[in-house]
Amino acid sequence: MSERRTTSTVIGAIIVFCLSFPAIVAGNTIKEFTGEVDFAFSYNDLRSQRQKVDPNSYLLSTLLNLEIERESEDGDSPWTFYVSYQLTALDRYPVDYTGIDLSPYRYWARHIGKKHEVRLGMQKIVFGHARYLRPLRLFDDINPNDFTKKTPGTKSLLGKFFPRTDLQVQSWLLYNEIDGSEFHFGGRINKVTSRGEFAFTYHNWQPDFNRVEEQILGFDFFADIEIGLWLEHASHNVAQGQDYNQTTLGFDYTFPNVGNGLHVSFEHMVTTDGDYAHLNRNSALFFDTRLNDEDTLYLAYVREHLLDINTVNLRFIRDISEEMSGELGFDWVDKEIDELPVIPNQTIPLREGVTLRLVYNF
Repeated sequence: MSERRTTSTVIGAIIVFCLSFPAIVAGNTIKEFTGEVDFAFSYNDLRSQRQKVDPNSYLLSTLLNLEIERESEDGDSPWTFYVSYQLTALDRYPVDYTGIDLSPYRYWARHIGKKHEVRLGMQKIVFGHARYLRPLRLFDDINPNDFTKKTPGTKSLLGKFFPRTDLQVQSWLLYNEIDGSEFHFGGRINKVTSRGEFAFTYHNWQPDFNRVEEQILGFDFFADIEIGLWLEHASHNVAQGQDYNQTTLGFDYTFPNVGNGLHVSFEHMVTTDGDYAHLNRNSALFFDTRLNDEDTLYLAYVREHLLDINTVNLRFIRDISEEMSGELGFDWVDKEIDELPVIPNQTIPLREGVTLRLVYNF
């Protein structure tokens, strides 16, 4: 590793320590103050065809989450305040690039009442039950191999209303990230049943990637009928006539007599155009099992049928203590490509290499 890489890594570690230490001390002395320190180191061989080079990319990133919660005097309308920053140190070789970036990741304020919840800020908005192949992955950038489910926030106003215990209504306004001249709006109705739940979703926006008006109608359900069964569907009505649809069907089952229990999941997505003519298919198969009281093994296989791309992800996760967990991950792909084209405007990154991670909650 060059002197430049060593310097950037050391500087990043110093900044991480300076940010993390006061938060950990505060989290252990102030009851209402909780948070998380997430430290990850990755070595990736990107092998991008577009760059026509072979950059071995060293990525050192940390994420510090701080959360403060205070209840009102009457106890009926508590406020919650949340802020997180992400520090990233990145070196590329043979591309002559190195840099360190510290930027806001998410921040929001939330007010909770007896039958409502209102949240304003740069926040995480996620729904649906699919894990890998997600038609309703509209506002998040979650890597399905990331067990912490972290994603950069979306600037928005989100309201949740609970007219009954089995019914939830959501509505949101999303800030236009490009020019700030308008807001995008949408909503979701979610009904819980004795065997699962189902929901309808609507959103109207101009996605940042093409600035063409688009209306999205979504439906999803989950049922617990001996096996877990779920479906997600999204129809995209695009102004320029480039309509498309995604449908994912998935199921999971735990084999209790295999080791300490073997959990198996499968998902299959079909992408069609506006006339429901076939465009592409993707499949995902994943397993996880507890090796012992501290260790979990996770294995995932994803196949993109049109381009014949196969990926394998292996994770070992250890519960070091009640507050700390560690992860060792290996990623492999059989094609020289750095993104998996699952949905037209969203992709799953193919970060072939090794990942080491420590997460500390306080």
